[in-house]
Amino acid sequence: MPKFGDWIAAQRRLKGFARQEDFAKYCGISAKVLGSIENSDNLDDRHPSTVISLATGLGITRAFLDQMVRTLREGLPALPEQKPNDFTGGELPSAAMMPPQRGIEIHGGISASGLTSQFDARSSEAPERIPMYLAEFPDAFGLRVRGTSMSPQFNDGDIVIFAPQPVTTLKGGWDCYVQLGAKAGNTSTFKKVWPIGNGELLLVPIGNGHAPMTVDVSDVIAVHRAIGKYTSLLSP
Repeated sequence: MPKFGDWIAAQRRLKGFARQEDFAKYCGISAKVLGSIENSDNLDDRHPSTVISLATGLGITRAFLDQMVRTLREGLPALPEQKPNDFTGGELPSAAMMPPQRGIEIHGGISASGLTSQFDARSSEAPERIPMYLAEFPDAFGLRVRGTSMSPQFNDGDIVIFAPQPVTTLKGGWDCYVQLGAKAGNTSTFKKVWPIGNGELLLVPIGNGHAPMTVDVSDVIAVHRAIGKYTSLLSP
C-alpha cells in the first residue's frame, strides 16, 4: 500500500512542481518540512497551520486531506474477485480498492469550457467508483473535467470530487460545479464562483482565453463545491 507521503509527492508533481523547494514556497512552509511529510505516512506531529497551508497549496480542504491520511494509513480491503473496470480500469491494485457500496461514484463528465446539457448528480448508476469513502461528505461524487478553462489546477480528463453546497453559503473564489435552470437552457458548467450582489453570480474560468459569465441566483438549481481531485498513485 503506498504511503501518504507518496500521494503528496504525486499531487505536487501534478500541480507542476518538480522540486520540493518550489512547492514548499508556494504553500508557505519550509522545504525541510515538506520533505519530511513526503517521507512519512501521517500528519500526526504537524502544526495545524502547516496542515492548513499544505491543504491550501494542494487546492483541497483540510477535511479531505485528513481523510486521505486515514485512508492510506489504515489501508483498504482486498477484493480479488472484482473485475478491474468495476473501479478504475485496472489502475489500482486490488489491495487499494474499496467495496463498491462505499466508493465515490463517478457520474460522468462536466464541461470546464462553456455551458453544456444538464447532468443529474443524483444518478445512482455510475459505471465507475473512486476507491475511497469520505465520511464527512457522504453525498460526494466524482466528475471528469472536459475542457481547459480551469487549467492548470483542473485539467482536461482530471477526476474532481464534488460535494453539495448551499447557494447561500457560497464564498468568492470557490471552484464549483453549477447546475442552471431554464434561463440558461438547463445547462451546467465548472467554474470559480463569485457572488457579486444584485442576485447574481459571476462564473470565472482559471485559464486564459475563456470569458467569465454572469448568471441569476434564482436560476441556479444546485451548486457542488470541488473538495478534491482524485489521482491514482500508479498514474504516470
